[in-house]
Amino acid sequence: MPIRSVGSSHPTTPAPAAAAQAVPLVKKSLAAATRTAAAHLLVASQGNDVSVASFKASPAKLAALDARPVARAAFLEKTGMGISAKVPTDLAQGQKKVTRFHGDLARAIFEFAQVPSAWPETAQSRADRARAQADAAVLAAALQKTGGQLYVVNWNNRDDTVVNIIAALNKNSGELSFVKLFPAI
Repeated sequence: MPIRSVGSSHPTTPAPAAAAQAVPLVKKSLAAATRTAAAHLLVASQGNDVSVASFKASPAKLAALDARPVARAAFLEKTGMGISAKVPTDLAQGQKKVTRFHGDLARAIFEFAQVPSAWPETAQSRADRARAQADAAVLAAALQKTGGQLYVVNWNNRDDTVVNIIAALNKNSGELSFVKLFPAI
């Protein structure tokens, strides 16, 4: 599935180790509906991982990080990939790209999850697809609640494995949220 992202791309070349450590994060609890939507979307996608996480950080430290695009990109990739234990086995070999996101967030989450479709469609397959789209909308709402700028982190081994992470970074409030989608190979 082609990745559609808008905006400038900043490579996630290794940044100083201090860049990620310079922004201490406190994990926030998630609404039950958000956790449930992630679990349902994982089942619907038959994928490896659909994870969601939210954090609080110092607004000043996030603003300083946001001013350094390469460090911001590395931070978003490392933090987003780390919200769950499910990571590609060849993580160091993949290509990473971080771009600003503009568009329909729920649709992007649904597409990144790669929910399979049935042919011919049945009433049950249409209902399953509608539920997966509703779950994607719940996850999108969680990101939108964070506010700030949206980014897509795309990791791709140029063969058969893709991980997409959508991050919301609000440097004014110090809020960060991530939705990580690692579909089946």
